Amino acid sequence: MVKLFGPAEDVPADAAAAVKAAQDAFIAGTAAPFDGPILDQAGKTQVAQGATAPMDALMSMQYFVKGVQGTIAK
Repeated sequence: MVKLFGPAEDVPADAAAAVKAAQDAFIAGTAAPFDGPILDQAGKTQVAQGATAPMDALMSMQYFVKGVQGTIAK
């Protein structure tokens, strides 16, 4: 687990609270960083709602998630 420091002074309070809540859930084991839904750039579901991406899928993924701009070299 990576420990987060901050937040920076210019981070809105609601965003800081959301990050803190997610970190607390990861530590408690009630959430995982790669819980679905996870969508690719085209909007296709790669990890369904309620599922967690297995490590082998994460290590071999050939797509960027929604919101990331760019392409993967082939």
